[in-house]
Amino acid sequence: MANSANTTVSQQPDPGTTGRILVVEDELLIGLDTMSALADAGYDVVLAADGAEGLEVLGQQNFDLIITDYVMPKLTGSEMIRLIRKRGVTTPVVLATSVDEAALHTGRDPWFDHYVGKPYNVHALIAVVRRMIARGQEKKIIGRNMLVA
Repeated sequence: MANSANTTVSQQPDPGTTGRILVVEDELLIGLDTMSALADAGYDVVLAADGAEGLEVLGQQNFDLIITDYVMPKLTGSEMIRLIRKRGVTTPVVLATSVDEAALHTGRDPWFDHYVGKPYNVHALIAVVRRMIARGQEKKIIGRNMLVA
């Protein structure tokens, strides 16, 4: 379990790759590996050690995507996501966990936008990240256009 304060890694983005990502992961090595791979792909990444820290970071900063583990101490991924949704945060969420996806659907409204099973392939995760950030940016543009119309 990671007990560190949140960590940020930022590199010069690859052409066409932009976005801020919050990774919420209590397994330090998994979190650091994920953060490093995303930073290498050109993303600005912040790592939180658990759901409580993730919630705190989300209260202070804006992100284009959240990648969270499910089973964590203090506050689980689902509890964190439900709390931020109650606050009106609509940032897309990728749930990265070894828990079977079918076991996670417990209601009508899915509380996450995409599921990635652990262990995951980093290249597959980056492909998901690109799609989710692009979808989130499309929603922002549509929302702005609706406000202007």
